[in-house]
Amino acid sequence: MKTLLRGIAILIFALSSGCSTQIYQVVEVSPVNGVVDNDFIVFENDSVSVAYNFWSEKGKFIFSIRNKLNIPIFLDWRISSFVYNDQRFVYYDNQTTVSTTTKGSSSGYNWGNYFKQLYLWGKNNAKYSESFSEYMGFSVTNWNSESVSVITKPEETTFLPPKSYLRKSYFTVQSELLPANHDSLKKVGRGGYVYIRKYDNSNSPVRMRNFISYSTDKSFQRFQYVDNEMFVKRVFNIPNWYFEVYNSKDNDGNSIYTYPYAKPNRFYMSFYY
Repeated sequence: MKTLLRGIAILIFALSSGCSTQIYQVVEVSPVNGVVDNDFIVFENDSVSVAYNFWSEKGKFIFSIRNKLNIPIFLDWRISSFVYNDQRFVYYDNQTTVSTTTKGSSSGYNWGNYFKQLYLWGKNNAKYSESFSEYMGFSVTNWNSESVSVITKPEETTFLPPKSYLRKSYFTVQSELLPANHDSLKKVGRGGYVYIRKYDNSNSPVRMRNFISYSTDKSFQRFQYVDNEMFVKRVFNIPNWYFEVYNSKDNDGNSIYTYPYAKPNRFYMSFYY
């Protein structure tokens, strides 16, 4: 009860004083059927290992897949999906993307500069030639433009050689703040607090799965899959001065900061109150 009253008092003081305080919300993700290795979430079987790195604003869903075998494997994105709170999102949508870039260049007589020189120096003193190339670096080129179109079609399957890995980034995990109520706090600095909320897999506001199909047979007559389950385990609401902590200056005088809460199994968002 005292913790709740302290939090309410801080909020009332901030609102009544008319000031705006930046808070960072750091969200920690935990595996259901994997492990945390050096703060990376890792899932592994005899054939492949999958590792995740969430550390970014709003949590980029970045993962790497390593082929542990001595033979190639093939990943089939048509029968693979990212699942967010039981909602399926596809990796492959069979849509072709066309990107067009237009490049052009032109130059011409710098008449403004020429007449300026005529005015300043007088017509007899101004240097003039038919090509203009001898006067103030004048040159003439023809107008031209070039359009380059790139047609991109998503990859249905990916070939992964033996003992190699690939890295994928598809989705943003969280675009909205998670509930700010807390069940514990930690005092930091002089009068600052980090507010903490803990969850388990049954009551977590965010649950994720990464379902990836693969095979050693390119025809996919038989295939295997990994189904990596994760959930939000802890939420930290942190003052901005403790999210980014001044450390020192480098040889050029630039400030160096440390980030005490930065880990690969976490991501962050910010808000003001």
